[in-house]
Amino acid sequence: MIKLLGAVEGDCKISVDDVLQTLECPQQLQHNSNFTGRPATQLYVASCYVAKLRTDFVFQPKDAVKRCAAALISDRQLGAYHPDKSWFVIEQNDTPLIGNIAPRLQAFHSALPSLFIEDASRAITKLSGLLELYFSVANETQLRLDEGLSNFGWDAQQNIYYLDDDRYRWDDFTSLASILAVWIRQIEHFNVAHAMELGESISRLLVETFESRHKLQVFLGQLRHCMTVGNREQECITAISNVLQKTAYKKTSASSASVLADSPGSQEIDARSGNTPQKSTGKFAVLADVHANLPALLAVLEDIDKQGVQQIIVLGDVVGYGPHPQACIAELKSCNAKVIQGNHDYATATGDVSKGFSKLAKWAIAWSRENLTDSDKQWLSELEPVYQQDDWMAVHGAPMDKNYFYGYVYHMTYEANLDWMLEHQQFLAFHGHSHIPGVYRRNKSGDAHDANSEQDFSGDKHVLVCPGSVGQPRGGQIDAEYGVYCSAERRWQLHTVRYDVQKTIADMQKLQFPDMLYQRLSQGK
Repeated sequence: MIKLLGAVEGDCKISVDDVLQTLECPQQLQHNSNFTGRPATQLYVASCYVAKLRTDFVFQPKDAVKRCAAALISDRQLGAYHPDKSWFVIEQNDTPLIGNIAPRLQAFHSALPSLFIEDASRAITKLSGLLELYFSVANETQLRLDEGLSNFGWDAQQNIYYLDDDRYRWDDFTSLASILAVWIRQIEHFNVAHAMELGESISRLLVETFESRHKLQVFLGQLRHCMTVGNREQECITAISNVLQKTAYKKTSASSASVLADSPGSQEIDARSGNTPQKSTGKFAVLADVHANLPALLAVLEDIDKQGVQQIIVLGDVVGYGPHPQACIAELKSCNAKVIQGNHDYATATGDVSKGFSKLAKWAIAWSRENLTDSDKQWLSELEPVYQQDDWMAVHGAPMDKNYFYGYVYHMTYEANLDWMLEHQQFLAFHGHSHIPGVYRRNKSGDAHDANSEQDFSGDKHVLVCPGSVGQPRGGQIDAEYGVYCSAERRWQLHTVRYDVQKTIADMQKLQFPDMLYQRLSQGK
């Protein structure tokens, strides 16, 4: 007995007879064959349809129907399957099993290699269509499709669909970055020219689908750590990376304002190691979390000037929480600081507050968006989320955070971040986001936390450094904080600077900011 529960879209066009006829055509699952899959799945392949029975689940009859109905609903929500794909319950040896049946499609893994020989441009279009579906599902559902080419196919109308029943938690492009080299290895005639064309498609699709360059930057970051086996795969991955780099880090008024070294966006990169490293041997000031507090920023810039330090890097969050977003942006532009994008900068530029923002933070972001010009928001959107030098890097959040500005470095995460630095051969990472100054280091004695204001890193293997916060200190004191690093001597000095905190509080009260936003300034929390 077979009970058809429904199709992904509309009425069932596949009949019970179609199911029965397809189930008369069992197919052996084999690696590197036209049909692959998990051992617990029984596969049946007829001329028009492919059916799957899941034998790894044993149900009571009523439970089988419920599970089958749930699978159908899930497929409908995913929006990646052929509209005629249908789910059914069948009784086999007195045991109810759930299964599905769909039109037989042309699978990518079997058709694409020959298509690259016949019509490479059409083959690239197919891969681009696959990625468009993949990115769309990720953006809309936060789920990851299995990236294997055998899990995708196209129909006679050239529409592309997902074939596998499984999907996974979204991993911020980690799996896709790894599978690209596998795709290249499987497609023997895929070359550097094809890689550049595919890179252009990936750049366009990521920006269009996610409506910002940030996800493109995240994907590029994952691709830099992609390990390949053969020279052809390495050359193609590098070519894709270089194309993505040009879009991810366009030269703009925001990204080019660097006195430390050229922006990483101006360099062609080695996909194995990341950006071509730059050399910086002088002193430079490190600021973080200005948070639209102009009196604090001006006091810090004046103190930096008194010390004769001319190079400045800001670790993100120029805006958010405070009352002076436009003035702080203008001040940092005028002093030619290198500014990294923070989560508040990104949210203010894009309006995306979906991840990690409190009610107060969302209020401040909405207020900032209303009180900044389009030009200011554009400047914030063009800030780079990571900056790489020869032996140090700068992010807002945490080095191991794929998004660069959401993760925190603190007592529960510093070991994992130091492990990441070891794996990626990174000596020093500057970060903000925590608003609490301090150093986590790893040397021959082990791992340790150090809050001293003057430190020597010459004996350390890996170091995480937070300069505190200019405009929102949360370590128990109210003065503005920043640091100065001498890269030649590997020495760090933390500075605190008094500023007129009451001026900032008065401005916030005048603008009717929520009480808690200005009360914390007088508490240093």
